[in-house]
Amino acid sequence: MNSLILKLSFFSRSQVLFYGMLITAFFYNFVYDDGTGLEFKIKQAKNEIKIEREKEIESDIALKEIVLVQNSLESLMQQFQIISAKLPREFQMSEIIKIVDKIAETSELSVRSKEPSAVIKSSLIETLPIVITGDGSFSQIVKFFHFASTIDRIFKIDSFTVNVNADKKSSSSSSSSAAENLVSLKLNLNSYRFLEERVTTQSGVRK
Repeated sequence: MNSLILKLSFFSRSQVLFYGMLITAFFYNFVYDDGTGLEFKIKQAKNEIKIEREKEIESDIALKEIVLVQNSLESLMQQFQIISAKLPREFQMSEIIKIVDKIAETSELSVRSKEPSAVIKSSLIETLPIVITGDGSFSQIVKFFHFASTIDRIFKIDSFTVNVNADKKSSSSSSSSAAENLVSLKLNLNSYRFLEERVTTQSGVRK
């Protein structure tokens, strides 16, 4: 310390002032911190924390969506298994007609015609539509619908129309009640089957 004071005594007042200002400027620019730098670092740290929290929230949302999709997929797979169990791969229109005749016989509905329509193909299934016309009472028609809904194979009533003929009466061998008014029925019925799997060989021949 004494040697430093001794050395400074050889400098003029102007030199001491110059070097003092130089040291002060260096200290202010490179050493002194009035809090601005610290405030900037705090703000930067807060921004980083905010970004990390947003990432965590996005991750939580993504995980919840993944779980939801997985649950939905499992539910859809279960439904598909239930439906596929009722959809045959080999199901011909002749079998559908036999089933319709059996349902009509059980419900005592008089079927006048059964007209198959063109097969409708989609990605996984084929729709086999048939137009059915018949006559019977309201109760017989309701029975027909009921028995059609209980078949193991899937049948869908696409549309139907009924016309009441008040001048005619239906007859039922199993009922002792008064005969009901005769009703004419036109029914569009759809049945379904899986598309047949065809394996294409290297020669291009389908099996």
